[in-house]
Amino acid sequence: MAESAHKGSKRDNGTTYLENHIWHIGKQIIKNYSEDRNFKTLLITGLLHDCIEDSDKFCLKDIEESFGKRIASLVSKLTKDPKREHSNSKIKFEYFKKYIKGIKGSKLALIIKFEDRLANLMTINKSDLEKRREKTLLTIRTTKEILLPIAEQRDFKVNYSSKITEEVYRIERI
Repeated sequence: MAESAHKGSKRDNGTTYLENHIWHIGKQIIKNYSEDRNFKTLLITGLLHDCIEDSDKFCLKDIEESFGKRIASLVSKLTKDPKREHSNSKIKFEYFKKYIKGIKGSKLALIIKFEDRLANLMTINKSDLEKRREKTLLTIRTTKEILLPIAEQRDFKVNYSSKITEEVYRIERI
């Protein structure tokens, strides 16, 4: 399903979204959570988290029929409103705050969000700062002001606070 939803999607560097982002998240979940009792749920949700948001091929009902209500519910929590992509930075920032508030109560959704954001941060380079400066700066701001405080407050198997801080620091030095 993830492969079909992202078929043909490419990053600026030419790699497919599937190999550069989705598989990376899957690998991190396998590496960090393979012994967790929620491993299967985390892995499937991690692979599917952008299917609804990035594609019109599937809906939540498709995910529920294929993978069950729990995974469909997590994917639903992680799905952002694509209409917000055309808003200004201030509106996007406020929307992201509201979006994170909606997933804050779900440890599994937060794990996927942190893995997703880390994967996004790891791909930011000098070219991104030049081509998509506003979007990149908004990503850094939402990471520092919204996600990082949550990572610092919550206890996860992975030290997301440290990993996020390292990536933000790397980007700010570019």
